[in-house]
Amino acid sequence: MRLDGFSTVTLTIAIIGLCIALGTLVWQWRSWLYEGPKLKVAVGQAFGLDAVREMPAMDLLVTVQNVGRSPVQLTGWGFEMPDKTTLVDLDATRPPTSLPFTLNGGHETYFVMELATVIDAATGGGGSESKVRAYVTSTIHGRVYSKKLKLKA
Repeated sequence: MRLDGFSTVTLTIAIIGLCIALGTLVWQWRSWLYEGPKLKVAVGQAFGLDAVREMPAMDLLVTVQNVGRSPVQLTGWGFEMPDKTTLVDLDATRPPTSLPFTLNGGHETYFVMELATVIDAATGGGGSESKVRAYVTSTIHGRVYSKKLKLKA
């Protein structure tokens, strides 16, 4: 098969059109992935104030980020222990987020729990090392978990 000048131009235009169509399809697929709410949960450490002893205490900071575009309602949070039991903080006076909470797209919030409380619950008061993970429950996703966190008593 011989290609003349007109056939070469037509083939080039067809290949460019195919590349543009595939690029548009990938773009639409990526946009669709982030259309609704999408939660990411992470755990870090922070210093807080122990109100009883009036001295600094180490806290666990659970950060929840909605990387999607739509809002989602958070209905609960806590830590899942190695034996699949959960630890939740029912102290409604603890700042900053009270539940239920609507988390808009592109925003984040956080929850705080005392590190010693989580370690005691995870190790059963013993001196062993334990892995726990934080979770947040929402009306759409159910439970969304963080990576496992290694705690040492």
